[in-house]
Amino acid sequence: MAKKSIKAKRPAKKAVASKAKASASVKRPPQDSAGEQHAALLKGIYKRWAETKGSNVDEILNLLADDVVWRSIANGLHGLNFAKEPLTKPNVRSYFENLGKDWELVFFDVERMIAQNHTVVVVAECSFRHRRTGKSFMSPKVDIWDFKRGKVVGYFEFFDTASAIRSAL
Repeated sequence: MAKKSIKAKRPAKKAVASKAKASASVKRPPQDSAGEQHAALLKGIYKRWAETKGSNVDEILNLLADDVVWRSIANGLHGLNFAKEPLTKPNVRSYFENLGKDWELVFFDVERMIAQNHTVVVVAECSFRHRRTGKSFMSPKVDIWDFKRGKVVGYFEFFDTASAIRSAL
């Protein structure tokens, strides 16, 4: 019986050794330093956005390339006129001015950022109050940022437009 138990253990050792060799030969993808840098930059931008209740507009505008395309799922829906698209760099300032004129930021919490190559996806939750109606809404929010040569060339935001419209009317 002792021989059987020794033989039974040997294949297990070989299997473990084979698994170790297989895992050592698996190549890990290189770290995405550009994506990590963009995410770190945006982390600070969003932190200041939340702290200042949306007053760091110039900081955001300084990130934009001259040929940026700024888009919103709202696309100028009734009650969400600030979000007409597509906006070029000169029009993005009016996007923020109109947003601030009609809406007050209640909170903005970033849940996570996903960075790959030159794109960063920001997953958040936010709440805004309409200044005229006094109604608030809370929404999940997803922002997609595309970078080229350190500048933002594309932006697209997604949020609960139905809830926002109900708050505006």
